[in-house]
Order: sequence, then structure tokens, then C-alpha cells
Amino acid sequence: MPVNRFSMLVATLAFTALMVWEGASADASLTLGVAVPVKKFLENQTFRDCVVHHFNVVVPENAMKLRKLAEFDKSRECRFVGISPESRAKDFVETARRKGLQVHGHAWIWHADFKDGARDLWGKETIECLQQIKSRQSDEEIAALLDAYVPAVASTFRGELASVDVVNEALCGGDEHCDSEGLRSVEQNPWARAGRQYIARAFEMARKADARPIRYYNDYDLWTSRAKRCRLKKLVGSINTKQNGQLIQGIGLQMHIKGCLDNAKKLSKCGKTPTEIAQKVREALSDLVGLGLKLRISELEIKYPKPFTGYEDRQAKQYAAVIRAYLDTVPEAQRGGITLWKLRDAECCGTPNGCTGTQHCSHLFRHNLTAKPAYFAVQKALGQDKEPCLTASSTKQKRDEAEK
Repeated sequence: MPVNRFSMLVATLAFTALMVWEGASADASLTLGVAVPVKKFLENQTFRDCVVHHFNVVVPENAMKLRKLAEFDKSRECRFVGISPESRAKDFVETARRKGLQVHGHAWIWHADFKDGARDLWGKETIECLQQIKSRQSDEEIAALLDAYVPAVASTFRGELASVDVVNEALCGGDEHCDSEGLRSVEQNPWARAGRQYIARAFEMARKADARPIRYYNDYDLWTSRAKRCRLKKLVGSINTKQNGQLIQGIGLQMHIKGCLDNAKKLSKCGKTPTEIAQKVREALSDLVGLGLKLRISELEIKYPKPFTGYEDRQAKQYAAVIRAYLDTVPEAQRGGITLWKLRDAECCGTPNGCTGTQHCSHLFRHNLTAKPAYFAVQKALGQDKEPCLTASSTKQKRDEAEK
């Protein structure tokens, strides 16, 4: 039978057009987000303008966690009474939306909310109440808190969030205490006292209060641990049943990647070469694509403890490798986007001795909000060419405000 050359030509042109269209739309339509401090976003206009200029999704860092949002009555044995009127999360969301940004909520149910410490940051009375609740070891009390808190926070932001991490880091990993389902035990996670189905209950209550935001389960080490991904798939399968429907709609993969210094003693603990990082990311995403859910890189940073000669170029290649691996592996319909964990490096990154403690030189921008090579590498990987918000020609007033 003779070959219809015209049909072959049409098919070839159609396939070529489809490939070009898919590549262009993949980069242009990807949501790129950043997690930022609420106070800085609300009070520093230069900082806020840079966020608006570069991103289309914003995360109010820690401001939507229980210990920042909840109000407890100490006179009534620390009973939960609602969302604190002192929280600035609502102002953050309203400001972001006025600026045309989508808002991702992070994170409503998190085991670490019951940990002691950092009382100046989280609020002394709130931490004390959470410690009291934890110490009483009452299944009924934890269940009542879960049933009251999730509807309260979902109702507070009804219609204002594009997506939300309903549950954060419930799976155990490494040498952590696990139950038979691979979840954190009650010793590590007081929320587990609410019953084996507490995760499903949290997602169900979130959906009932506001079905509009895409509901994510968010966790770390999913990009490196096959065992943890197996536990995740089992968890999703047990919750997204025919009876429940798709309660969990997306998976957030945290990626706090440790960069290597040339003199690092423990190279196995550091980020690998760009090729090795990309391979790990592709492997993880390929493993999870079959769930049919949105996949989101939720907390991307590549951490170097202090600057060294050539670190910025190395970091740039690693960022680009992650972006390309994500675009290469995740179908467009399943892309939940990429969110960077914080906007800029710590101030100490500009000093000769670098940083100590928990501060790192991890991000796309320096402390003064000028762009690092990583910014341009990410732009190229996305197929974009947007000028940085601040350059050497920016006004002194803007540069001075950026340093605050």
C-alpha cells in the first residue's frame, strides 16, 4: 500500500508543533514561589517589590503554623479558642493578593508545633500551652484540638489561598520512631494521639471548610529516600480511596540541599554534582508521577555555610539542574510549581568570615537583593530573561532599604 506522503508531512508538522508548544508553555506557565518572613514582606517596600517582580506565588514562611496562629485560654487549661487576632498572616495574604500574587499556606498540622524552645519567636504563652497539652497525653484532647483548629484556620482564609500544606512531615525517616504504617509514633508526634486516621481527618476537614485550595502533603527526604517514598505511596493509597475521593491532591517535596565546600570533611552529607542531583530528582519525581497528583518542589535551597571562591557558580549549576530535572520529568498537568525557601542570603554571607550556626548562603539573591549567578541560571532553565529587581544602577535609597 503506497505511503501517503501528505499525511506523513502533516503528522510530522503536528508532532513538531506539539513539542515546541509543550516546551514553551511548560516554562512560561510554571508557578515560581518563595517563602518570606511576614514582617519583612509587609514593612519593607523594596523587599516586597522584589518578591512581586520575580515570583507569582508567595508563602508566609512560618506564620500559618499552629504555634503562630492559634490562641489558647490558659485560665481554661489551655483550651483552643480560635485564631489569634495578633497574627499578621491575614494582613500578609490580603497584601499579597492585592499585588497579584497567589498564596500558598504552610503548614497547618505539624508534629514540631509541640516542641519546646524559641519562645521569643513563637510566643511564650502559646509554647507553654502546647507543652501542657502534650504532657497530659490525652487522646481526646488532641483529637478535639485537631477537630477545632483545622476548620478554624481553613475558614479564616476561605477563598484566599491557592494551595496549602494541610499536613507536614508525618512520615518517619532515618532512625526516627515509626509505627507499623511508617508514620511518626506518638512519642514524636502528639497529633498521632488523635487516631490512626488523623491525617485523613485533617484533609477531610480542610476540604469541607474550603474546597478551593489544592491540598498538599509536604515532607523532606522524599527526593533522596526510596523507602520514604514507598511509605508515602502507601499513605496516599490508604487515604485517597473511592469512598474519600482525592483528599490529598498534591505532594510537596522539600529540598534543603547541602552544598559542599572544597575542604568539607563529610562529603557524603553534601550536595552532589549537578548531574547527580538531577538524577536523584528525576528518580524521585518519576517514582511519584504515577500517583496522578500535583508534584511541587516546596522548599528549595542549596545551602553553603559560607562563601568560598567559585561557590556561586557551583550553586548556580545545582539550582539549574533541579529546575531542568523537574521540567523534564513532571507532566505539565501535574506541575504544582517550585517554591524557594527564602529570598536572600544572610547578611553574614557578605563578610570575610562567612556565617555560623543556622545561617547559610543558600539563595538566589545576596543580602542587598542583588542577583547571584543562581538567579540567572534559574531564569535560563525556565526559558525566561527577566531583569533583576535591583542592579548597580538602582537608586541609593532602594539599595539602602534592601539592606534592612
